[in-house]
Amino acid sequence: MFQPQIKSWVSTLRATREQLKLSQAEFARQVGCTRSLINAVERGKVMPSLSVFFKMCQILGLSLRLTPDNDFGPEVPPRLRDIHIEDLPALVTKLVGTYVPTETCILTLNENYPEQDEPQVLRQLTVDGNTIVASYSGATLSVHCPFPVDSLNQNTIKLVARRVEGLLDDFQAMSRAQTLSMLYDTATRLSEQLNPTPLLETTIDRARRFLDTDLAYVTLVDPISLTVRMKVACGYLHPEFLDIVLPLGVGIGGWVARNQQPLTVADYLNSSSIEHDPITDRIVRQEGIRAILGVPLVVRNKSLGVLFAAKRQPAQFTAHQIAILSSLADFAALALDNAESYRTALSVAESSTAVRDEAEAQLHWLERTVERMAQLTAVHLTGTSPKVALNEFAAEIAVEILVIDNAYTVLGKTTNWPDSGLTEGSVVPLLFLSRYGVNLSAPMVYSSTSAVNHHPFVVLPLGTEQDNYGFFITWHSTKTPWTPLIVNILEMAAANWALQRSVAEALHKAEQQHQREFLDELLATPMPPREVLLRHAREVWPQATLPHRPFVLQIMNAPEHEGLVAARDIHRLLTAFSPQDFFAVYGAWVVGFSRSPDVEFLHQMIRHLNNQTVWSSESIRLVAGEVEREFAADREAILEAFRVLDWLGPHLRQPITLLKPLTPLLTLFGQADLQVLKQMVEQYLGPLLRKDAMWVETLYAYLVNEQNQAKTAKALHVHPNTLRYRIEKLRLVLSDPFDDPVTRLMLEIAALAWKTLGFPK
Repeated sequence: MFQPQIKSWVSTLRATREQLKLSQAEFARQVGCTRSLINAVERGKVMPSLSVFFKMCQILGLSLRLTPDNDFGPEVPPRLRDIHIEDLPALVTKLVGTYVPTETCILTLNENYPEQDEPQVLRQLTVDGNTIVASYSGATLSVHCPFPVDSLNQNTIKLVARRVEGLLDDFQAMSRAQTLSMLYDTATRLSEQLNPTPLLETTIDRARRFLDTDLAYVTLVDPISLTVRMKVACGYLHPEFLDIVLPLGVGIGGWVARNQQPLTVADYLNSSSIEHDPITDRIVRQEGIRAILGVPLVVRNKSLGVLFAAKRQPAQFTAHQIAILSSLADFAALALDNAESYRTALSVAESSTAVRDEAEAQLHWLERTVERMAQLTAVHLTGTSPKVALNEFAAEIAVEILVIDNAYTVLGKTTNWPDSGLTEGSVVPLLFLSRYGVNLSAPMVYSSTSAVNHHPFVVLPLGTEQDNYGFFITWHSTKTPWTPLIVNILEMAAANWALQRSVAEALHKAEQQHQREFLDELLATPMPPREVLLRHAREVWPQATLPHRPFVLQIMNAPEHEGLVAARDIHRLLTAFSPQDFFAVYGAWVVGFSRSPDVEFLHQMIRHLNNQTVWSSESIRLVAGEVEREFAADREAILEAFRVLDWLGPHLRQPITLLKPLTPLLTLFGQADLQVLKQMVEQYLGPLLRKDAMWVETLYAYLVNEQNQAKTAKALHVHPNTLRYRIEKLRLVLSDPFDDPVTRLMLEIAALAWKTLGFPK
């Protein structure tokens, strides 16, 4: 197997060297060996180790490929920053075209993409004639090729589908991060407002921007006349629009205010599902309004009004849009209720001499509480210590606070929380919670008439309608009831804490996106100038100019959609494990630059992942290059690591594989069928493997060390006499393999394949 090709390489060594006008002495100097070795190799008398022979051929420019090159390297996906959803089909078409020739490439996006909560997952991949159809959670891709698709490598088809899946998922994550960031900013602004009109104007401005609608407006409930009246609006054309008044139950506003549920109609004037008011219909017709979405402003089952978003053409509002507007309405309602409490306290302070002192104290307390609320909300933006902000907020309302996630891990706590054994990062014992009657499966809801209103704990869910991050637990030792105002403030604090968690996730996504874009540039063809790469590298990793070892890590035995999730979890763990290093999620891979030159550091990383995740050493595969400091070398190492994981990933024998000893194998075989390597291992090493793998280890060490017995004995940590005995055994079993240069090289190639790959089992 392959002997004729290797003999051809040996026979052309001398002719190629002479054609390049290299003397044997100069050639030996460049290779790093003796002139006598060059002479013996050219005459076909001996064969050096695979690494030395490989270097000889590289210097002479000889091709060393034993199989056809069917390689298709990882394609760098297009940039996602600042693109619009209308650009997505064109980007997908360009991406698919880098893998297969296409006559047509059609990407059909589902109505709820990218607003759906479900991540993008490849659900079905079908091949029929000249057509490839891939169905995802939020889109369908149809590719028509000019030839039968069956002639394509199946790995190529799967790779195309996987790359499109990654692009769709990344765009969805970017869109969600932008929405959460805007929602967080809105909540911060609302928590600082004590005047209802500016508060509502901020709300409708953000509602119009979030949902990209023509109008947004708020109607408030008049409890005396039992009507809803227009309060503020933006985007309207005629002043009469501000005169709308509806009885409870009539129109969208009256229905939503009475039933306290969202309502949407695609074409208001032609809808028969609601009770129309002639005057309102005339104003709506004058404005040209067609599609309307209304969500209630509710605090503790009390309807304050309705928040609307409207368009001047028929349209359907998605579940995601309803959820976004509902979240905005919840924050507005809580802020509106706080503003009402503020105005009540202010009115009492101004009108009643008898209770002025008490009212002024309440007014100052409310002002300080709102200020602490703003500090707690803006803790990530101001740089304030979360612990200090939480303690100051809790002190104003005389409570202690414990914040935990869904795994009962402490995210934050006040200093005087009753159980002093709890610290940030520790896990709350279930016994502690049950001892105080705290049931996290049913968060407690309190009203002014509740029989349990004197319970010392209030438990609020830490999350939005789409996500739940844990629980916001408050405690006080007094026997006084929880007032509606206190509970209202706690509800807003819990909601804002949840938004902070959401924004932290969004910022993490944004950071990952910047890292991904740097890798896009690094792996692009052609690669940008070094100064451009260096500037972008320093934005995501300040130590970019220091020596580092590039590597790529992947979970091998997970389905593709789980691999994407695992990569993000691993990225988070590694960033916490070694903050001075660079880690980035790149599809289902984690690409990293480690500043530690010691391979043992990579083993420590793997052990850390074993301890922190469900993935064992058998599941994790890491391919690492040499220590570098130049981007060109990083690029080659990363692309080579992608090739290794795509081709050999599940078959690698160890969790960590170094590229350098594997390079000759990759060059010789490209991405050939693994069956070729298996046959080679069986043909050349079968007799040894049937005895003991120790004999293959000895053979490999002997060949790598240029058949030097002293070096080999030292490498194997055995006595020279033991090594001589083993070599005689090898000669006997393999029939003097060292005398034939070609057989000797084939033995080393087979031993390298066996040592690197996990076969035969």
